[in-house]
Amino acid sequence: QGSGKSLLMQRFCSDVSLGGDILSGVCSYASPRKVVYFVGELPEATMNDRTRTTGWPFNADNFVLYNRIEASKADVSLDLTDIEGFKNIVAIIRDEKPDMVVFDSLMSFNTCDESDMKTMQEVFSKLVRLAGEEKVAVVLIHHIRKRKSVERQSRLHMDDIIGSSIITRNASVAVGVEAMKQDDGAESVYVSNLKSWYAPLDEFAFRIVREVQLWQRLAVLYQADRQRDRACRRQPRYATR
Repeated sequence: QGSGKSLLMQRFCSDVSLGGDILSGVCSYASPRKVVYFVGELPEATMNDRTRTTGWPFNADNFVLYNRIEASKADVSLDLTDIEGFKNIVAIIRDEKPDMVVFDSLMSFNTCDESDMKTMQEVFSKLVRLAGEEKVAVVLIHHIRKRKSVERQSRLHMDDIIGSSIITRNASVAVGVEAMKQDDGAESVYVSNLKSWYAPLDEFAFRIVREVQLWQRLAVLYQADRQRDRACRRQPRYATR
């Protein structure tokens, strides 16, 4: 919903495909990994335009895009809830042998009611099995509910994620991406840890610089202040539920 999560994920995957420095210092070193990125909401041309205008380097052998819109033109289903669609997704993964699979976004590859606990559990059971059998990390880009203006003064919480609680219950890591206005009127995007079975994410922020309405670059501005993070977690919205 315009927060920059897809842009951030594209930059992240570009860096991961090359290895080394990830997101301008969020991770100082990582081995090169292969990513299969299922694009559901953007035309193929838009992804290619982003690549050209940002100039982000990537390894084309390690960063492979599959576009739902283009697949549908060829009558190829990539639907997680459809038997044929899921078989097609599994076939792609087995053929490409990636280390990480990204679905951008979950609702683009899911035709069932996201609030229905039973149907969403069926989807996640497939994904968990897929991750285990194919030894891949599965990343889902998902949306949050529309928050009232007073709610936007507080940081994101897991309860802001739309759909059944099955979504967050099955996730080993949940990361929030939210655009926030600064006192000077500038807009920064905060990346925060909502849930983790492992060591918590070191939160950070970045700013998107636009020139002539084109994405130009993504720069990590600063690591979030740890004392401020702890203060945020003491707010009522972060109380144990």
